[in-house]
Amino acid sequence: MSIAVLGIGSAHGDDQIGWYLLDQLSERGKVGGVVLEKINTPGASLLSCLQRYEQIVVIDACQMEAAVGTFKFIDQAEDLLLSLHAGAHYSSHSFSLVDAWKLAQKLSLPLPQISLFLVQIQQTKTMSRISDEILQRVPEYSRELERIVKFKLA
Repeated sequence: MSIAVLGIGSAHGDDQIGWYLLDQLSERGKVGGVVLEKINTPGASLLSCLQRYEQIVVIDACQMEAAVGTFKFIDQAEDLLLSLHAGAHYSSHSFSLVDAWKLAQKLSLPLPQISLFLVQIQQTKTMSRISDEILQRVPEYSRELERIVKFKLA
């Protein structure tokens, strides 16, 4: 089974967290057999990623009206993605994962099993660094992501 962890992000503030955590996984070297891929502001290019893998864990910054730094893991998120209306965003991007998922479904493209690792962000200021509140929790996020990836490989 082809498995990927996709870090979705941009160079703007906390929106970098998906990339940052993907780098952390890579540096720890505990993801054998899993493809790690950074996605820059998803857009329609995300459609090809959805077709390349049978199982995906997406790491992304989100707006879920929780305390800054709160993370949420949603396993088997297919139904959730279909239930959200297009333009609704856990993501901070204009063409979100929700939009890509719904478009792929309408085009009858094969879709993978998908899980989401979402981090509540504070800011997406142009070309700024990740907030301290988010960075302080990186060790916690990394441990949880390692556990999730190991579980997916089992």
